[in-house]
Amino acid sequence: MVATPTPGQLAWQQAGFGIFCHFGINTFYGKEWSDGTLDPKAFNPTELDAGDWATAAAAAGARYLVLTAKHHDGFCLWPTDTTEYSVKSSPWRGDVVERTAQACRDAGIGLGLYLSPWDRNAPCYADPAAYDEFYQCQLTELCTRYGPLFEIWFDGAGSGGRRYDWDGITRVIDEHPPGAMVFNMGRPTIRWVGNEDGLAADPCWYEVDGEYLPPECDVPIRRHWFWQPDDEQTLKSLEHLLAIHYRSVGLGAGLLLNVPPDRHDRLDDADRARLHRRPAQQRVDAPNRRTAGAGAGGAAGNDGGKSGHTLRTAYDRGVRNRAPLSYFLYRPTSGRTS
Repeated sequence: MVATPTPGQLAWQQAGFGIFCHFGINTFYGKEWSDGTLDPKAFNPTELDAGDWATAAAAAGARYLVLTAKHHDGFCLWPTDTTEYSVKSSPWRGDVVERTAQACRDAGIGLGLYLSPWDRNAPCYADPAAYDEFYQCQLTELCTRYGPLFEIWFDGAGSGGRRYDWDGITRVIDEHPPGAMVFNMGRPTIRWVGNEDGLAADPCWYEVDGEYLPPECDVPIRRHWFWQPDDEQTLKSLEHLLAIHYRSVGLGAGLLLNVPPDRHDRLDDADRARLHRRPAQQRVDAPNRRTAGAGAGGAAGNDGGKSGHTLRTAYDRGVRNRAPLSYFLYRPTSGRTS
């Protein structure tokens, strides 16, 4: 029997493109990862404008936005009842998740939330049973306070060898936001593509061990995931972004492009300009998205997009017949992965 998508998976694949926003205590300390000991007093986003993030995402053609509600450091961007290591202990004392949820509703795009299973601050992390309860309480808060969720993002980093209570976690998801796509862990409905370069394999298979699991390609617009003041020179070129687009959306995978807010709590001007200068063919109307299924070969890698011409030529040849997405979603596969 050929695996086929659920309506939610089909809607997610047709959306095609989302924006990732890594924002948190690391933003204010110039860190990529931190160990849960940074002082919350530095987190003071007095100019926070989540509407800026969401409207920029929508203008770029994104159909959803994923926010890091809690990264590995354990700092929570909402006033959780589970820990003091959150916005409650900052001078600001607001709710980043609430503002982002409202901004996404206003912009007409979906909201996704990233909740790291690995928590370097929580004292109970050393006690698996206690932490499982703690984590499920955090997930329940996110699933019940902020309206419908388009995607729940579970990052596997730091969790090697750790067994979480995925049955309990799954029950929370099933009860509260049953339509949300689940990324990567537990009982996933979408999977990690296997790299952070934004590149799917060619051909891109959706069936894995008899299950329908389309891949999501996550990649930062710069070298770092959190905004850093000294890495503008690593901003990817338009040609590089075009190559990434063809090796993700062009193959029927999802693309999640990280564009992090800066210390002024807005998207960096250089990032915004690069995002909005992406060619028009990357900002297609999502419901009418087309894919070549097993389109362009090659890889953009870290070559600054030098392979873009080859990818563009192959992609143009592949989409010439304008085959509908549904054709490729339902075509038989051999169960191979990207």
